[in-house]
Amino acid sequence: MNSFSYKIVGLLITVFFVQIALGQNERPSRSGHPSDLESLKNLRRFPCGGNVILDQRFNADSIPGDWLTYDLDTLSPRSEILFLTGKKGWQSVIDFKDPDSTNRVLASASWYADTIGQSDDYLVSPKVMVPNNACLSWYAYSQDKFFPESYEIRISTTTPDPAGFLQNPPVLTVEAEGDEFTYRSINLSDYGGQEVYIAFRHTSLDKFILALDDIRLAEVEVFDIALRKIEPIITKNLLPTEIVGSIINAGLDTVSFDSTNNMLIVHYQIDEEEVNTDTLYRTLTLVPNDTVAFVHDSLWYPGIKTLYKLKVWISGFGTDDNVVNDTIGRWQGVGVQTNIEKQLSEDLISVYPNPFDQRINLEFSSQLGANQVELDVFDLSGRRILRMNAVSTLRRQEIDLGSLEGGVYILKVTHPDGRIYSHKILRR
Repeated sequence: MNSFSYKIVGLLITVFFVQIALGQNERPSRSGHPSDLESLKNLRRFPCGGNVILDQRFNADSIPGDWLTYDLDTLSPRSEILFLTGKKGWQSVIDFKDPDSTNRVLASASWYADTIGQSDDYLVSPKVMVPNNACLSWYAYSQDKFFPESYEIRISTTTPDPAGFLQNPPVLTVEAEGDEFTYRSINLSDYGGQEVYIAFRHTSLDKFILALDDIRLAEVEVFDIALRKIEPIITKNLLPTEIVGSIINAGLDTVSFDSTNNMLIVHYQIDEEEVNTDTLYRTLTLVPNDTVAFVHDSLWYPGIKTLYKLKVWISGFGTDDNVVNDTIGRWQGVGVQTNIEKQLSEDLISVYPNPFDQRINLEFSSQLGANQVELDVFDLSGRRILRMNAVSTLRRQEIDLGSLEGGVYILKVTHPDGRIYSHKILRR
């Protein structure tokens, strides 16, 4: 089968699976490829964090006005893919990997009409000041896995045209991009303190389509191991549960861990009582923006309380340039998913104003139905201060909390079906 036949087959398969995926509710993971040594479940890539200098997500149906494009090859895509790309060079298209057809990416074709040619298409950022500890990240994919795309990242310190970029060698060359969303990042600290233009140059020879999205430039610490996330806990009273989370290399340097010197140690504490410690005895290398999952080896057995103060932190890896993100603390409920932001994102209950002076308003969604709910107010030690009832059919109710002293409290709303909604409130 020749190149043309393979691409037609690949195109038909792509269209077929996109049509099937459009009927599914579940979106594909956007966490990127795993490293060669770890499974996707345990090791993932994320964009550069820290102080963001440039963050372009390309959500509009055209390329942002302060970004430039150059089509130096001047070749036109084959007619068979015009419904995917529409025109020559870089352009905004519906994300080929998105079953909901809501995300947009920038794409550049390399399968040309009438000739076998090499792409030479530049996508150029606006001028940016590069911070001293500079991390550039993006994600990309080849639309057809049988025809992997190649591209370069180039920097110009003079002009935003191709001549300016060709004055310096590429800072990165990707020879064969994967066909799934692949997060990539590079260290641009060599350009710290300079105003530059950043170019993504498509260089494929007779391939198919390259896609780019979410280009970010940020200032990060050189060495920064951080506790990225603690998974919400769903359990019942007296039943054992695991503390599960992930650790991220949020710095610029690649860091290697072993079981003797540079170790990863995870601690957790409930209600400021006994500290539980788990050393992750494994050899592991984390490049910038890699994360590794952990399951703490000490089970937690919650008692009969409904709210607990959970603190998780990491140590064991020497001097860290940013210790603030080594710890996560939160209130943990029992019997429900208790990540506060996720609970309130359902828009079932609104609490305002917050902070408040004397009174606070509760607004209930009609989805709660006609039910009497319990309202409890706890201080930060878990002690209940107030209890009252409310009727959810009264869409907005004003609650007098003037008896509380100034400070932070937890407002808990308990539905008759057992669902609990918690929210931090602040009395001025």
